[in-house]
Amino acid sequence: MSKTKKHILWVTNWYPNKHHRTLGNFVKRHAEAAAIYNDITVLAPIAGEGWSVEVSQQNQLTEVRSYYPKWLRFLGAWLAYKRGLKRVTRPVSAVHGHALIGCWWMLLDLSRHYKTLLTEHWAGFHHRDEQALSFVKKRGMKHVGQKLDMVLPVTEQLGSTMQHLGYINAYRVVANVVNTDLFVPKSNPTADHFCRFIHVSTLDDAQKNIRGLIEVAKALKEESNNFHLEIIGDGETTPWIDMAENLKLYPQWITIEGEKSLEEIAHRMQNADALVMFSRYENFPCVIAEAMACGLPVISTDVGGISEHVSSKNGMLITSEDKESLKESMKQLINNYNRFDPHSIREYAVAHFSYDSVGKKFDEAYLELLS
Repeated sequence: MSKTKKHILWVTNWYPNKHHRTLGNFVKRHAEAAAIYNDITVLAPIAGEGWSVEVSQQNQLTEVRSYYPKWLRFLGAWLAYKRGLKRVTRPVSAVHGHALIGCWWMLLDLSRHYKTLLTEHWAGFHHRDEQALSFVKKRGMKHVGQKLDMVLPVTEQLGSTMQHLGYINAYRVVANVVNTDLFVPKSNPTADHFCRFIHVSTLDDAQKNIRGLIEVAKALKEESNNFHLEIIGDGETTPWIDMAENLKLYPQWITIEGEKSLEEIAHRMQNADALVMFSRYENFPCVIAEAMACGLPVISTDVGGISEHVSSKNGMLITSEDKESLKESMKQLINNYNRFDPHSIREYAVAHFSYDSVGKKFDEAYLELLS
């Protein structure tokens, strides 16, 4: 670990803000982890209703949110970025971008003056989202990505995919982070005759397969009444509540609620018995790390980099779209919940996803980059 603090400028357009409190919350948590060992300034141009720059500081983390009228699109983003950059007055040691799709143009500008590295989170590289990018954006992203001094994807699978698609060259993995002081195990373990499942996501059906998850709950109800599925998300809840009501699942077997604070998510997980994800594509969702920090086993589709951390020791992996396997996995958990050791699940999460663990990895990367 470096004994000399460095000032690293982070650039991203995914960051929590007054218009969208949960946007890029995983980037903010990465910033908080990095700020344990170095001075971090996050510069985020954000689409809004008008022009303004907000600067906040807590300990070694400074956040510069530079707003612009959303109708100005890229021109507005560029001008907001430049306005925000003027508020960064301290000498910068290196520049760290987050999510190439949104920050490549800032990295292109700043790479003329600083060494640059990238943390990648975008699940779209695994999906047709990447294929739908314009020629100009793809070319710009590849031009910048191949010239980066260092790339830190959140999973091995994501790094390999980006490399195969020609966006980057070499890479090393630095995982997503979780506040292991906030996400802690529950105090009252549940008996194995009833299981409280929880699902937390954006409720984007194309990716998260919410419809399929509710349909599986309907099938499971025909075989067992000893469960409840709590669905929480920052997307539209009404269509899913309507669906659950039509299937006569709501609210006895399924409850569905909108956006919650991180503290509330932690509380809900502490009162759950397992996390369930039925995604069609992912990298490694932060909610899996959060659930594991609470000692919860995870049932998930084997997509993206999830299998890099979820195994038979801490959960069950199933094939994407396989409703029967999801139903059977949930039923197994109901009938034999105590097969998983919450303490060992928690220990794994602390070792791999804690602020201290991830912050050290960032510090090691910065030290190597600047040596």
